[in-house]
Amino acid sequence: MAKNEKKTLIETTLALLEELSRISGRQKRDSWNELSLTIGQLKSLFFIDFEGCTSVKRVAGAVSMAPSNATAVVDYLVKEELVSRKEDPGDRRRLKLETTSKGKCLLANLKEGGVLEMSVLLPYLDAEDLVYLARGLKALAAAAKSQHKKPIGYHTNVINNDPENRMARKE
Repeated sequence: MAKNEKKTLIETTLALLEELSRISGRQKRDSWNELSLTIGQLKSLFFIDFEGCTSVKRVAGAVSMAPSNATAVVDYLVKEELVSRKEDPGDRRRLKLETTSKGKCLLANLKEGGVLEMSVLLPYLDAEDLVYLARGLKALAAAAKSQHKKPIGYHTNVINNDPENRMARKE
């Protein structure tokens, strides 16, 4: 396949993904619009959930806020029962933060809104289209996994460069 053909296919695919996102994004938008958290609170909740168990100090560093602000954010998340705060048995002065089941449910709804939407749409495709879609998504997931391991600054604009020429690391 010629570079121009591949570039056109990539541009077409990106346009179709954007259109699909726009069409099916209503349900996802509703979930996000009903959210009563600030960006700092949401970033903190995602970080706490990702870490599994962490401290206010680590939250502050991860989301780039002053420790006093992080404490206020965590206080709100605890009040809303999205995060639990427990004493660390090894150091009573330190508090361990963990996502509650309510917090995990909220995050799952935000993350998986698109998957739920797709589960409604996929039965409308015929078997042959599903085979090709599954094959393409499998290849896309494999590419994402391989690129996820690359250092920051490794990627460049894929539309204008083929995969063999994406070695533009920031030195």
